[in-house]
Amino acid sequence: MSEDIPADPEPTIPQATVRKRRGPAVILLVLTALFALAAWWLLSTRDGPPADLWADGSYVADPDCVAGSSECPVFMEFRPVGHGNASEGDLALTAVHYPGLDDPIAQWGRCMDSVLTCLAPASQGTPDEKANALRACVAEAECPQACRDRFADRADDTLEGAMAEFDAIFVAEEAWCAPVQ
Repeated sequence: MSEDIPADPEPTIPQATVRKRRGPAVILLVLTALFALAAWWLLSTRDGPPADLWADGSYVADPDCVAGSSECPVFMEFRPVGHGNASEGDLALTAVHYPGLDDPIAQWGRCMDSVLTCLAPASQGTPDEKANALRACVAEAECPQACRDRFADRADDTLEGAMAEFDAIFVAEEAWCAPVQ
């Protein structure tokens, strides 16, 4: 007398109960992801320079201008690249000066020129005098106020420290005040 007795089927959970349990977990996961994204964005933009650090340029240089014309004054006469006289087929260099150029890189150049011109008289001073001159020259430079403020906040009293901050803020490849083009 052996009857086939069916095995007890596994208990099933109603579908509505499963959905109710997944809902809070999905919401928690989405909120965690949004919080992580917001935290990353805040940390990555917190120490960056303002977007309007350098003004937009209004002058557009013509790379095909005729050297020596009024639109394209020559800064440096035709010279051979390398040594000796130019011969047929040699590469030669003519530097052109665009006096109206005002793009961010030109603005950065004026900023650096104003600092370096100011520093020239202090070149023979003591390290302390040079550090003081660097801080004073940056404070009065033709640079964006945000760059000057950052330097003033971070440069210490030593020449090495002031020079390291100047490099990090103004000169290094990824400098805080370097124009992005």
